[in-house]
Amino acid sequence: MSSITSLGLGSGIDVAELVQNLINAEEEPAVERLDNKEELYDAQISAYGSLKSSMYAFQTAVGRLDTISTFKSKDVTSSNEDVLTAIGTSIAENGSYDVEVTQRAKGHSLSTGVFTSTTDAVGTGSLTFKFGTTDYVAEPESYNSFTQNGDKATFTIDISSGDNSLSGIRDKINDADMGVQATIVKVGTDQYKLVMTSDTGEDLSMEITVDDDDDTDIDTSGLSQLAFNSSATNMEQVQAGINAEISINGLGISSSSNQIVGAIPGVTLNVENASPGETIRLDISQDKEGVKDLITDFVDKYNDMVYTISKYNEYNQDTDTAGVLFGESLLRSMEGEIRSIISSSVDGIAGGFNSLSNIGITSRVYNASSTTLEEDNPDFERPDLAGMLRLDEFKLDNIIEENFDVIGAIFAPDATPTDTNVSYVTSTSQTQAGRYSVNVTQLATQAALVGDGVLDFTSDVTIDDDNNSFVIKVDGYTSNTITLTNGDYSSGSSLAAEIQSKINGDSGIKGKTSIKVSYDDTAKNFTFTSSIYGSSSKVEFVSVDTNTETQLGFAVGSGTDGVDVEGTIGGQLAIGDGQELTGAGSDTQGLMLTIGGTATGLRGSVNFSRGMADSMFDLLDEYVKSSGLIDSKVDGIETSVTEIDDERIALSERLEKLEARYLTSFNAMDLLVNQYNSIGSYLTSQLDLLPGVTMFNKK
Repeated sequence: MSSITSLGLGSGIDVAELVQNLINAEEEPAVERLDNKEELYDAQISAYGSLKSSMYAFQTAVGRLDTISTFKSKDVTSSNEDVLTAIGTSIAENGSYDVEVTQRAKGHSLSTGVFTSTTDAVGTGSLTFKFGTTDYVAEPESYNSFTQNGDKATFTIDISSGDNSLSGIRDKINDADMGVQATIVKVGTDQYKLVMTSDTGEDLSMEITVDDDDDTDIDTSGLSQLAFNSSATNMEQVQAGINAEISINGLGISSSSNQIVGAIPGVTLNVENASPGETIRLDISQDKEGVKDLITDFVDKYNDMVYTISKYNEYNQDTDTAGVLFGESLLRSMEGEIRSIISSSVDGIAGGFNSLSNIGITSRVYNASSTTLEEDNPDFERPDLAGMLRLDEFKLDNIIEENFDVIGAIFAPDATPTDTNVSYVTSTSQTQAGRYSVNVTQLATQAALVGDGVLDFTSDVTIDDDNNSFVIKVDGYTSNTITLTNGDYSSGSSLAAEIQSKINGDSGIKGKTSIKVSYDDTAKNFTFTSSIYGSSSKVEFVSVDTNTETQLGFAVGSGTDGVDVEGTIGGQLAIGDGQELTGAGSDTQGLMLTIGGTATGLRGSVNFSRGMADSMFDLLDEYVKSSGLIDSKVDGIETSVTEIDDERIALSERLEKLEARYLTSFNAMDLLVNQYNSIGSYLTSQLDLLPGVTMFNKK
C-alpha cells in the first residue's frame, strides 16, 4: 500500500481547514490578550507624556516665582518714549520725575581728505589712539588741549604695506575693537573719505598720533594724513564728542552715554532723541500687574496639572471604567507631596502672610463644574475639580495694593537684613529659615601698592626711554611690557591717566581685571589700587625701567594684598570671599550676604525665609527631569512592551509546533482511515468471489 501524502484523501475530511480552525481558536484569545496589554501600555506611555508635559508647564510657572527679584521689579513708564525710555530694577524707589532732554550724546567724528579709490595706498607705520576730552575749535582752527581719560585704554595699530589702503586701514581699526567705528563714505565720483567715529561722550574724543615710516609724523603725506593732535590736525573734525544733557526735576545731568545709569537710583534712562523745552513725565512703580499675571499663571498651570492627573487616575462608577493610570502609586505619592507644599505655611515669615490662602488662593473641596465635550472640541472648557486651586482675584488685588512687599516671601527665598549696608545675594536648598545675627570681625579690602613720594610737578615730569616701561601683575594677571607715551607731563593726574590707560588696555589685563591709578599731591606719589576685593586682590611690579624707581617712585615688589571679609552668621561659621560672607553652619549653609560699610562687630540681623516655590520646583524636578521618576516609570512600561514582542514570538513558535503536531496526528488518522477503507474494499471484493454468497447490493 502506498502512503497517503495529501491531507483528507483517506477520510474525506478537510484536515487543513480543521487544523487551521483549531490553531485560530488557540491563537485569537492569546493575541487579543497581548493586543489589549500593548494598547494599555501605549495609552499609559502617552498618559505619562501628557502628565510630564503638564507638570513641566507648572514647574515653569513655579520657576518664574522662585526669585525674589521677580517681586521687586519695577515698572517705569515715560510720557514720550520717542525721546526717553527707561528700565527699572528692584532698588528703584517708587515716584514720579519731570525730565527734560536738551542734548543727545554723540561720538567724536573725524574725516580724512578725499581719495580716488578705496584701494589707494595711504602710508605705513602706526596709529596710536588715546581717548579723552579735546578742546578744539574748527574756525578759526585752534587745538587748545587734550586731557586723557584714564579709564579708557590706549590702542596702537600697526599699518603695513599689506593693509595700508583706505579699506585696509578701516578694517584694522574696526578689528581692534577699541570703541572706534571706521567707515568709508563715497562723497562723489571716484571720491572717498575715511570717517572715524568714537563712542559717545566728550571724554571719549580721539587723539590720533602717527609714527609714519616716512619719518615725518605731522605732514600731509603718508600715514601722517590721519594725525589729529596738538601738533597736527590733518583730519577734519566732522562732529565734536558731546555728552547727553538732561535735567531731572530741575537738576542738570551730563552723561557721556545715551544710556544713563544712576541718575535715578535703580533706573537706566535711554535717551532716544533731544527735545528741548518738553517736560517728560517718568513714573516708577512696582510691577504689580506683572506679579499678578505670574500668580494667575501659577494657579492656571497647577489646575491644568490636576485636571491631567484626574483624567488618567479617575474611576467612573456609572460606567465602571477607569483611567489608564488608575491606582498608580506614582500618582498618589506625587499628588500628596505637591498638595502638602501647596497647603503648608512658609517658615521664617513674620506677620500674617505666610501661606497661599492669605493672598486669596485656596483649594476646592468639590467639583464646581463638569463638561461632556471632548478636549479637541473648540468649545471645551476644563472643569473645576476638587483639589484644584481657586483664586479670589478681589482679595489678591487688595493684597497687591496694600501689602505688595509681603507677597514675594510666600513664593521665593528671601532675606531681609536690618543693616542697610548688608545685602542678601543668594541661598541654597540647605539654608534653613530663621533669624540670624551678623557679626563682622574683618572687612574686605582691595590690594594697593603705594609708590615712593619722589614726584613733584612744580615743573613738568619727563617720560623717556629710561623710565617709560614696566611689567605689572594685577590680581594674578601679568601684563606685557607696558610702554608709556614719551613726553612732558604737567600734572600728576595726567600721568596717572596715562599709566592707568596703558595698564587697563594691555592684552594681559584687559577683560580680566583692572586697576585704578591715582596721584596724591601731598604725598607726591602714585597709588595703584585693584578693582576687586579680597585675598585674590594683588598688585605687584614684576620689572621696571632703568630710572623708574628714582624718578616715578615705584619699584619691583608687591603692595599690600587685599583681604576677605570675616565673621559669623547666626553665631555659626561663615566663609569670606571678597565682600561676600557665606554661611557654612548647619542652619546657615549657603546664605550669602554682601558686607559693605565701614563698621566691624555686630551688624544687625537677617531674617531668612524659604518660600514655597523653591521646594516645589525641586519636587517637580524629581518627576520631570531626564531619567526622573516619570521617565523611569515609562522605561519600565517600554520594557513590558518589549516583553510583549517576545511573547508574540513565543506564541508564534508554540502555534507552529502545535500546528505541526495536529497535522501529524490527522495525517496518521487519515492514513489509518485509508487503510481501513482499503481493507474494506478488499474484503468486499473477496466476498463477491465466494460461491453461494449473495451480496445485499446484488439482485
